[in-house]
Amino acid sequence: MSGFQAEKTVVLAQYEAVSRAGSEDVGAALTKHVSPDWTWRGVHPFNVQSGAEAVADTFWAPFLTAFSSVQRRQDVFFAGLNETDGFKGVWVVSMGHLMGLFDAPWLGIRPTGKIAMLRYAEFNRVEDGRIVETAFFCDIPHLMTQAGQ
Repeated sequence: MSGFQAEKTVVLAQYEAVSRAGSEDVGAALTKHVSPDWTWRGVHPFNVQSGAEAVADTFWAPFLTAFSSVQRRQDVFFAGLNETDGFKGVWVVSMGHLMGLFDAPWLGIRPTGKIAMLRYAEFNRVEDGRIVETAFFCDIPHLMTQAGQ
């Protein structure tokens, strides 16, 4: 495949696996598409995590417990070589919103029982058909504003 399609396919497959998972099995869903030593860098309070189970326990399981019927509303999706490593690493970028019904507390934010959108930007480095590194940014203050807090 040309134009970074193979790397995009890996990331889209991970997104699909996560969309089908619940809070109890999201770690197994992540494992299918990431390397065993996957490094995930999130905003505070998620910070740096290593491996699918750590990412699931720290971010995804609590998020999927608090939000039901979650959908990824992707606005931007592209891939390319990274200048900072001499154009060797292929990164796939996704930006948009994770949208769902805010049904239970998350990070001390009281639920609204209504649809809420968590803005995100995610950068995935793909190597040998696996995601090996991720930087995940989400807009928690904007979610707090939606919740009136």
